[in-house]
Amino acid sequence: MAPIDDVPAFVPPPSDALPVIQWLSEAVQLHVQASFDVLRARLRFARERLRDGRSSQTGDEALRLTTLLATDMEAFTPMLERLGDSRAQQLMHAHNEILRSCLRRNHGREVAHTGDGVLASFRSPVHAMRCAIAMQRRLQAHNLENPGTPLRIRIGLHAGVPLPEEDRLFGACVNVTVRVCSVAKPGAILASEVVLRLLEGQSVFRFIDRGSVALKGIRIPRQLHEVVWQLQAAPALPVTLN
Repeated sequence: MAPIDDVPAFVPPPSDALPVIQWLSEAVQLHVQASFDVLRARLRFARERLRDGRSSQTGDEALRLTTLLATDMEAFTPMLERLGDSRAQQLMHAHNEILRSCLRRNHGREVAHTGDGVLASFRSPVHAMRCAIAMQRRLQAHNLENPGTPLRIRIGLHAGVPLPEEDRLFGACVNVTVRVCSVAKPGAILASEVVLRLLEGQSVFRFIDRGSVALKGIRIPRQLHEVVWQLQAAPALPVTLN
């Protein structure tokens, strides 16, 4: 505790005529009043949140480090034109079920469905990475069984502190996640440097450094890493990200 002379709120008695007991009593009253002011301000804030239908969980989520996962399907529009609405819809149902099954198994929360992809959030970067790998492996198995109608997706992973916005998420980290996904090749998983730092010590995952990549609409280039997810992957060669 700092000495009394170092406390900014310390004010000496105005004169020797003021009894010390009275001086201390006034100080206690001021402190109590200030405490009640803080309490009243917090009660007003809590009342507003409850009136708006927002719980304390919303506030907690706004301050939680979250790992985000974004997916995007390759050649979605050409698939519609080639297969027709009915068959393409069946294929999309298979796509959605595979992705959502992986999310459920790995504690992911679907934040948005974009028509040909999803945006999901995870409290754990390990769960997010396992989910991304599971998605690619499940789709690979689907494609082996259905070579005439393959489903190939790109996946991007990033982490940050998003803000809740009408049951969705908002913020720069969301934009970066979507942009990381957009530069991945179909069938690939790209993760930002932030995700790798969060996964330090998890030697079960393997990565290939893809260097610093300029992302559309993002001022600072991001260091990206490709996740090796194939069960028997061939030696990877450097590639140029478009």
